[in-house]
Amino acid sequence: MNDSHLKRIALIIALGLAILAGSFYLIARPLTTTPVPVTSSVAPVAAPNPVPAASTTSNRPVITWTPASTTVTVSPGETKTVSLSFTSAKNVRRASVEISLELAPFVRAEPASFERIRKGEQRTLNIIVAPGASAALGTVTGTIQLRRGKVEQNDPDADEDDRRDAGKLLPQTLNVHVNVWVRFKDNSLGLTLISPPTFVPTRSTDPNQKQVAFSDSEDSRQRGIAPILVVNILDLPQGQTLRDFIRSFGIDDSAIEGVTVDGRQYLKWFESAGDGIGATSYSTLFSQNQVISISTPSSSFASSGAFMEVVSSLSF
Repeated sequence: MNDSHLKRIALIIALGLAILAGSFYLIARPLTTTPVPVTSSVAPVAAPNPVPAASTTSNRPVITWTPASTTVTVSPGETKTVSLSFTSAKNVRRASVEISLELAPFVRAEPASFERIRKGEQRTLNIIVAPGASAALGTVTGTIQLRRGKVEQNDPDADEDDRRDAGKLLPQTLNVHVNVWVRFKDNSLGLTLISPPTFVPTRSTDPNQKQVAFSDSEDSRQRGIAPILVVNILDLPQGQTLRDFIRSFGIDDSAIEGVTVDGRQYLKWFESAGDGIGATSYSTLFSQNQVISISTPSSSFASSGAFMEVVSSLSF
């Protein structure tokens, strides 16, 4: 084998070894990747615009009632009128009086509507309560509200609020409670009053005692439970004042208070039996020489509106 042949064989071997080494290098070398940008076929969603907060102010006038609520106590077949007042925060061209369905059968308003209500002007509304003779006994609660009336577009006294809010109720209602109670009348005593439907009256059998007691129910009366309400008529000693008369029962002057109930002057007093127990009484002159007192031994009844309704209903 000559030298040229040997050189050619050596070249082939060297080339093979280089190829083999390159293969090992490519296998051992870590792969490097070029990040490919990702594109989406979905269109981007725009961020929503913030929703403005709802306004808490109203352009409609606010009606303020005085008082904010009222209680009327009547007996079936009786009519009673109560005067109320209101003011408006804005001018109102025309408004009608809206009475809730609960009250509508026996309550009406005078006037039934107002042509103009001036801003800040005090207006009077009369509530006439007249349950029928066969009306059910109990308490009915409802509301009275003003409704803005319709106005002509060319009315020079109407403003934008009158036109925009025509037919809408004006804010703030008047709460009305109607007690349809029993009327008690005693011709021999010469007095009348209205009491809750469950109360049962018992006249004293002593001819020298002018007294009528009311049990809170027939069951209480039959069980001998003490009356919840007592009406007494007593003689006033000559020369004594009403306050002197009350003091004669050992009542301290600090426990006597002058009050006015439905236009009549009373002395309110408390006769203690100890430990906060006792009777609350309202006394007034029945005649020049007699005193009439309405009393209750129940502290809860004494502090209730029902007791004051009985006191205010007393007539003689």
